[in-house]
Amino acid sequence: MSDFPSQPPLGGDPKPWSFPDQASTTLPSGLRIASIRMPALPIVQVRWSFRGGRRDEPVGAFGSGRMLQSVMRHGTEQFSSAALADALDHIGARMSTSLACDSAMVSVSALSSHIGHALDLAEEVAFRPILPEEAIDRERAKALEVHRHDRLQPEALAGAWLAWRLYGSHPYGRQPTTEAGLKRTDRALLQSLHAEVFHPGHGLLLVVGDVDPEAMVASLADRYSGLNGQGPVSPPPSGLQVSAIGRSATLVERPRSQQTAIGLGMLGPTRTAPDYLSTRLANQVFGGGASSRLFMELRERRSLTYGAYSVLDSGLWAGDIMAALSCASDKSAEAVGALSEEVQRMADGIVEADALGHARRTLIGAFPQRASGVGGVASLANAAWLHRMPDQVWSGYQAEIGAVSRQAVTEASQDWFRPERSALVVVGAAEALDAVHASLDAAGLSVERTDMSDARFEGGT
Repeated sequence: MSDFPSQPPLGGDPKPWSFPDQASTTLPSGLRIASIRMPALPIVQVRWSFRGGRRDEPVGAFGSGRMLQSVMRHGTEQFSSAALADALDHIGARMSTSLACDSAMVSVSALSSHIGHALDLAEEVAFRPILPEEAIDRERAKALEVHRHDRLQPEALAGAWLAWRLYGSHPYGRQPTTEAGLKRTDRALLQSLHAEVFHPGHGLLLVVGDVDPEAMVASLADRYSGLNGQGPVSPPPSGLQVSAIGRSATLVERPRSQQTAIGLGMLGPTRTAPDYLSTRLANQVFGGGASSRLFMELRERRSLTYGAYSVLDSGLWAGDIMAALSCASDKSAEAVGALSEEVQRMADGIVEADALGHARRTLIGAFPQRASGVGGVASLANAAWLHRMPDQVWSGYQAEIGAVSRQAVTEASQDWFRPERSALVVVGAAEALDAVHASLDAAGLSVERTDMSDARFEGGT
């Protein structure tokens, strides 16, 4: 006899899951304060988040955001770098800092009995870093080494070119770092970027864990009631619309490369677009997992790659669907052809009922795992705030996925999988590119061929 409890039949309805309730308020300064109770473990996460990030980097200083997120932890007005590390270790806390394109964050996770210390440390790093010169020099040197290493990797090169081909000069097309940008970044620039991004007037203070949400929000509202009015706010979405692209194919020669990296991208919906969930399901059918079309066709049936996947990534201004794979040099042309065929199938609206059912079950079943622990719940609550969605948007997520019709997925597939508006990038050895070039020429496509010294996608730096 098995000791495991009885299970529903495969494909049966999962147990309904609801996102925890949250208490919240918005102060006159613009600061949003929210708290969510998760009492299962005596832990808490304090998270400061901001609507602003690498998109606010000065042109010509791409990489300053990555440097800022590292240098912020090298001392504050109250703590030296060593003292800050000791303060975190003393209470067994973990700190994280990040600057993404649309958002920035400082978080501290600790035992709930240390909530006061966690709040103080997160606030100190978010608003009062001293950004010492010696730390800037060290972080710049490390960032340059990482940047130079990445520029030698075919997958990183393909990703860089693909982002630039999709978005051009828009912030989403910028690279996280450029050599010129890292070299230009100095303390004055980091201070200016910090002041613009890390301002509570466009921030969220979120506390998740073993706390009383109502009491926590009231306490924090009192603590921050004296904040000044709203600070600088990054350009609204209406000021940075993404234009549709035409079809492009870029071949980047990487001498002596044993593998070819292939990327193909198309613009997609924002997170709040009416057809976002339909497109999410379409992408799951296309390349969202090990049972998707890309994986099954290119790996299992045709043995062209160890794995082929696609991702739908939706930001505040636009989204994109990007597919990626690596293959042996002698299979490059065939792999490009196979990938193009699968994109065309999606463009034709071919979405089988069984494939859609599998995709739907995968997304519904995997979703609660994204909310496992205080970090998962905090990330979802943060995403709802960032994209200006309702606080309880996640409670209905599984039901909404289940309610998306096959017709809606078919229409989303036809709308967003557009070969005539796609960017193809292939990075590999010359002989591999020769074969790809010939096949694209035969299909009547215009091809640009370049090499690793071409850094146009680095934003003109």
